[in-house]
Amino acid sequence: MPFSRRVDVTRRRRTLLVLAAATALLAPQLPGAGASAAQAHASDQARIALSTTWSGQRFVAGERVRVTGAARPASAVRRVTLQRRTPGGWTKVAAVSPARARYSLPLPTGWYGEFTYRVVASGRAGAGRTVSATRRIQVVPAYDPRGSAGAHRLAAEPVARWEPCRVIGYRLNTSQAGPGARKDIRGALHRVYQATGLRFVYRGTTGIIPQDFINTYPDDTDLVFAWARPSQSPLLTMNGGRPMGVGGAAWAFGFRNADGSAASRIDSGYVVLDATQQDRLRAGFGRGVTRGELLMHEIGHAIGLQHVDDRRQLMYPLMQRGRARWGAGDLAGLAKVGANRGCLS
Repeated sequence: MPFSRRVDVTRRRRTLLVLAAATALLAPQLPGAGASAAQAHASDQARIALSTTWSGQRFVAGERVRVTGAARPASAVRRVTLQRRTPGGWTKVAAVSPARARYSLPLPTGWYGEFTYRVVASGRAGAGRTVSATRRIQVVPAYDPRGSAGAHRLAAEPVARWEPCRVIGYRLNTSQAGPGARKDIRGALHRVYQATGLRFVYRGTTGIIPQDFINTYPDDTDLVFAWARPSQSPLLTMNGGRPMGVGGAAWAFGFRNADGSAASRIDSGYVVLDATQQDRLRAGFGRGVTRGELLMHEIGHAIGLQHVDDRRQLMYPLMQRGRARWGAGDLAGLAKVGANRGCLS
């Protein structure tokens, strides 16, 4: 039964009127009391002095970087927060409740791109908060990407993207793969993360061999890697060819990027490699025709990229013999399907 209580509105209103009258009578007897309270509040708001030291503006991906400074007096500081500007507003990246005036916060350098950060010191009761000036940070590869940034093609218009605000679960069918296959998959996914900010989580093994553009996976699985013979998957004999591998995705229309532009959401993807051709590939990501390069190329398809005509890009349809590295065009295309564009709605 809901709790209820009758309130004597007439009596309560009379009491409030008496209190208001008493306040009015007291006010003339305390000249400047209101101004003093406002001055004290303004003083509290200005109590926190925030200093911020950025160790640079350009960093190599994976480099360990920290933002340091001081927020004084320490007794007035409740928390110091590092925030990154996103299409949807300012997002918390790291926070600390400093026991002393000095603070130190990790600056993310996980994936490539240009990012804007600021530091915010939040005060305890009555102390307000102080916001630092913004800082533009650039995170770059450890190498000089080849070619032109314009050398990329997206798989769909409007752009088809994975939802970057949740993890992408993947499973492996490596029963017909060569030694080191799982290590190369992890290495390829890490390189995709560096270029996009998309996060991948291993869900275990599977017996699934993708058969078409649209496949049925377990509920926790979005992407499947499989090695198969051409007779086991029509994807390996599509258009009468014999590719060493294929990658792709299925998406739904009707979504929007954080900036309001139209988008499609990728709901599932696949990478299938021809098990009968794996002896032509070297393991790793070094020079020569490598399994690492093939995996990066096919994952590129699975996250929304198409082939290009520039041989200096990994999304060129034929494998090269250099190191498996994203080109400038690859990186520009991956940025368009990556986390920097914000969540989908």
